[in-house]
Amino acid sequence: MSLQIEKQRQKHKKEKGKFKIRVRYRYHDYKTIGTDDYGSYREMYSKYKGKYEFYCADIIPDEHGHNGVRLDSDWSKEHEDYTLQRFGRNKAWIDPTHKVNGKSVVLVFNAQFDVGTFGTVTSASVGINTVARLNRERRRKAKARARKKKWHTNRRTKRKYRH
Repeated sequence: MSLQIEKQRQKHKKEKGKFKIRVRYRYHDYKTIGTDDYGSYREMYSKYKGKYEFYCADIIPDEHGHNGVRLDSDWSKEHEDYTLQRFGRNKAWIDPTHKVNGKSVVLVFNAQFDVGTFGTVTSASVGINTVARLNRERRRKAKARARKKKWHTNRRTKRKYRH
């Protein structure tokens, strides 16, 4: 770990063994929590592989592990490698409030999959990607219309000054 990260970690340490950090749940819920450890997903994975399960913080699983996006895998080494490569620099923390099968989990910030990744599609990511694509198209069309127009006034003003 770099010196800068170590300094930041010491600054956030309030009581012995606890860090106070700001986290995001379910895309828009921001909270300040006390956690035992935090760092990048790659660092946390190397430290706690096998001890904790790793999930995306935006799509949190229920207490049985259903409906969540799990980043580590019991059956696919390729899935683990892909998630480490893709989300390795994202913030991860041991979450004290969410448990799966009675065990604490490590949540990773902003680690949802896009459409077509290993055949998995989460409804949230599909909706977000679709909305983003539609907004990009709408902005592109509006720019094209603005370039095509010679007059930047409304029709009534044009008629009024037409000879």
